[in-house]
Amino acid sequence: MIMAPDPVTRRIEAMNQSPILSGLPPQAQSDVAARMRSMRFGRREIVGCYGRDCRGTCIITDGSIALCLSGPTGRELEIGRFHVGEHAGGAVGLAGAGETRLHAYAVEPTQIACLPAPELEKVLEAHPEIAHSLLAYLCRWERRLVDLLAASSLLTVRGRLARLLLDMAAIPAPSGATVPSIRLDETKVALARRLGCAREVLSRELRKLARSGAIDIDRRRIMIRDRKRLAQLAGLAQEA
Repeated sequence: MIMAPDPVTRRIEAMNQSPILSGLPPQAQSDVAARMRSMRFGRREIVGCYGRDCRGTCIITDGSIALCLSGPTGRELEIGRFHVGEHAGGAVGLAGAGETRLHAYAVEPTQIACLPAPELEKVLEAHPEIAHSLLAYLCRWERRLVDLLAASSLLTVRGRLARLLLDMAAIPAPSGATVPSIRLDETKVALARRLGCAREVLSRELRKLARSGAIDIDRRRIMIRDRKRLAQLAGLAQEA
């Protein structure tokens, strides 16, 4: 019989990976973990800690979520993906988020531990050094949004796709792999959401990249054949 970690232990493990809460002393981590409440979400289930009820900070203890921006026509743009130890959606709410077009869904079965805003304020008062980590985190989050805005405004769909493929190919490949490859574990609808385009547009751009020789497509796997070409399309030619 395999014993699963108790909720408090799992929360502490996630906090040790957090860019904000990892600086807390062990006893403070235990106290914070005990004050958190857990929420579980199934794959593709909407994560209910956004909108006007988003008060406090949520840390992922298992699984991952995707944060999306919805337009009035129903189109969506994926802002980012967040994993264990990260603060769900980058949101650290001290006074509530108010109205927002943001929503999140679980990419896989996911568990999130939430610390209410009043408790977060107490932590910051007792451990002011955490405020420096919080400010640094928010600065990184701002840069991430600026990069996303630049890509959405200044790059074509093909350029955004090329950048996404390079990012996905940066994940360590299986042992023995000779060509960088990407296994598509998500649907084309989900992939298109990450680019802010329709599924049909994504399919067309993938075919064009394949015809150009930049990639090969084999069912649900994409092989990177011309990294330099992808980098040029993504505006990263200096890094090729």
